[in-house]
Amino acid sequence: MTAAELTAQIRDAKPIASDGLRDRVRAIVKAEPAPAFGFRARLRVPRLRVVLPLAAATAIAGAAAIALVRPQTDHSQHGYLAAATKERSPAPSTGGAPAATGSDQAATPPSTPAFTPSLKATAPVPATGRATHYAAQLTISVKNGNALSDATTRAQATVRELGGYVVNVSFASADAGNASLTLRVPTARVQEALTRLAALGRVVSQQVQIDDLQATLDQLDRRLTVLRARIAHISALLTDTTLTGVRRAELETQRAELQAALRGTHQTRSGTAADARYATIQLQLQTAAKAVAPPPSRANRILHQASRILAWEGAAVLYVLVIAGPFALVAAAFALAARTRRRNEEARLLVRS
Repeated sequence: MTAAELTAQIRDAKPIASDGLRDRVRAIVKAEPAPAFGFRARLRVPRLRVVLPLAAATAIAGAAAIALVRPQTDHSQHGYLAAATKERSPAPSTGGAPAATGSDQAATPPSTPAFTPSLKATAPVPATGRATHYAAQLTISVKNGNALSDATTRAQATVRELGGYVVNVSFASADAGNASLTLRVPTARVQEALTRLAALGRVVSQQVQIDDLQATLDQLDRRLTVLRARIAHISALLTDTTLTGVRRAELETQRAELQAALRGTHQTRSGTAADARYATIQLQLQTAAKAVAPPPSRANRILHQASRILAWEGAAVLYVLVIAGPFALVAAAFALAARTRRRNEEARLLVRS
């Protein structure tokens, strides 16, 4: 007898379950707890209590280990180091003046209270009775951009009041504003000018250079005297009526060359004297540097790195849930439909029996 024939005979026979079997099936159905949301939870609570804390501890330990061995490349640390290096760097030179031969005033640290020292006592005084080239570089810090604009205007007005003039001005207002001015004031009033300019803010640095020009002026004066004497001598020779044409031409050429040299020497002497009459001040104005926060400790950096890594792990888990969530819901729906169908079939079988 084949399997198909055996199946057909069983269907035709329609066996009837006994009363004892039916009671046992009903007892089993009543004893089975109703599953939540229509299906039986596959995960057991005791296992969840162990797996979830273990997974959380593993994630935290991994983040801490990565934070410990990872190189410290935090942007905030880089920002602190850059700001600290900039804070320790000397004030930029305004150019134009060689190394100082006078006295240099050390820069006042930003953390010290703001004050304006008396430059009249510390800055070198120009020599009396001698021509000198006086050059000063002054860096002053002011509170903010409004103070920077006001200090720039007051510096120009101060120089004009002292009989000087402004050569050039460069002004830039931003988060770290600065202004650069080249000023010329009478050498006799340079001490007063430096004192008044120092009152514009806090003196950060000062540099003064004094070069003696008296020897140069004396040499130029002697050369002018010699040139004038030679020109006068040649002019006297040219008054002789017995000179030949060739000799007269030679003397006139020599006199023209001496007159050109006289004019050049006189211009040089005038420029040197003007340089001695006016002192040059390179004034640099800048806004006060913001206070730099101390660097975070190693423990804080490790905690910061660990929190960032945990955030990345949480984002990865959330990403997986977003991607796999729809598929899990579809699988759960199919499982629920299959279980419901199987229970319905069992119920129909009991009714038929």
